[in-house]
Amino acid sequence: MTGLNPFEVIVLLLLAGLFLWEFRDRHFRQSWYRHKQRLRRNLSFAAASVFVMALLKGANALLQGVFAPQWLRVWFPVELIVCFLAAEFLGWMLHFVKHRNSFLWKFHFQHHRESQYNLWLTAHTHGLEVILSGVVMAAALLLLGFSLMAIEIYLAFYALMKFFQHSAHSYSLSVLDKIFITPAYHRLHHEVNSRCNYGITLTLFDLLFRTLRWPAASQPELKLGMPPESELPYGFWKEMIHFYSSHKKQIDSESRQHDPVRTPDSAGHIEKSAGAIEFINAPRT
Repeated sequence: MTGLNPFEVIVLLLLAGLFLWEFRDRHFRQSWYRHKQRLRRNLSFAAASVFVMALLKGANALLQGVFAPQWLRVWFPVELIVCFLAAEFLGWMLHFVKHRNSFLWKFHFQHHRESQYNLWLTAHTHGLEVILSGVVMAAALLLLGFSLMAIEIYLAFYALMKFFQHSAHSYSLSVLDKIFITPAYHRLHHEVNSRCNYGITLTLFDLLFRTLRWPAASQPELKLGMPPESELPYGFWKEMIHFYSSHKKQIDSESRQHDPVRTPDSAGHIEKSAGAIEFINAPRT
């Protein structure tokens, strides 16, 4: 397992600062002591995320040894821009598909289950989703010939932006709000039944694919999370195994639906098996 590189150290320090600054939000402070079930869920997801990120870092190190070294030979600033655009396009596609495919949604709904919008959401992810998406992203960028430096810079920027855009505070980047995804922009993606703003760190591909929705200047309070009629579970372990439990429930339901319907004949009985007769409303003698 490799150690932290300079980009990761800088990002971790910045994330720690954002995390401490988040305590200005009343709901974030209360999430530590007022709601025990929510706190257990938050801490469970946070612990799982640390473990998953360690696994992903190891997986990416293996990928770097498997795939051929950088073959793209261009001026580094140009390479960095192209790397960002390629990663953002792939990230947008993966995110969009997770929302539209019913099976993949079972590994992504955890990120939308919470009705409170704050930094805890960055940890609300399914481990399998994070590992598979991360491996696909890293493998694609390596195959496209980008240098490790360009990839590491993008991943560091990605981690910082994910923390930033899930803040409970409406941070603004001024004119750059039209380019980079802010908390106000991404909060619309977490609105109940939302079908917009799938971008990762840039608004570009939402604009190109017409899934963009700009936040209003005076944004009314949004209803976030799942609709009231949702039957999706709430709780770390229930959410982790939902893909299996829901599949098993569906199989059991289909099995019951395909059972032959037995109806009584004119004599008032039906045949259960060879030689066995069950009487239903048979006339008394």
